[in-house]
Amino acid sequence: MATKPISPAMVSFVPKNLRDAAYQAAHAGQSLRQCALFVRDTQPDVLEKGLTDANKTELYSGWQLKYREDHADQRFVIRENRLIPLADNVADQEGMVVFNVDVAMMLTQQAFSKLKSEDPDRHAVIGKIRTKFQGYCSNRWNDMLHIIKETDAEGKPKKGRRVLDFTAKLAEVFENLKTERKNKQAKGDTTVPSAEVFQSAIDAFYDKMK
Repeated sequence: MATKPISPAMVSFVPKNLRDAAYQAAHAGQSLRQCALFVRDTQPDVLEKGLTDANKTELYSGWQLKYREDHADQRFVIRENRLIPLADNVADQEGMVVFNVDVAMMLTQQAFSKLKSEDPDRHAVIGKIRTKFQGYCSNRWNDMLHIIKETDAEGKPKKGRRVLDFTAKLAEVFENLKTERKNKQAKGDTTVPSAEVFQSAIDAFYDKMK
């Protein structure tokens, strides 16, 4: 598939003052909104069906370009079949191995999984890069998705908040406490009462309320 062109992006900068910071942040927010709505216009059913595989791949490709710009190569040398990282102040060396997001994402999931048994060191380094990049993409998409949802909700009547009477609120509180009691017991909390004892306490509370 041919590589699609991208527009020149805003250059990273350090604000000169708070007024400058406010202006630039507003400009960045406006740009993000335009990009988010472009995604929505490209795939109008994105809120109902999620991103298509093709659109997700294209978005990730763009985020990968930016991630690559912001993260320096990780350099290693091989000593006794182990990867040894090179410090930033050390010059490039012959036989040096370089890792970055492009190298990490070049592997298919099958090839990456296979690497765990064939070369654990490479698998570990690449795994960290892939995990961080996936998190980066998830955050970028959530930023866009938030704008798309907000825009979609504009002009629609807001759903009224459910108002519980006191009895219903108590039931909700006790159900939440039952779940918390179960979770803490599973984690080994010895101060947690048994389910039977806790239910008896709840029953006693309701009896007192009558």
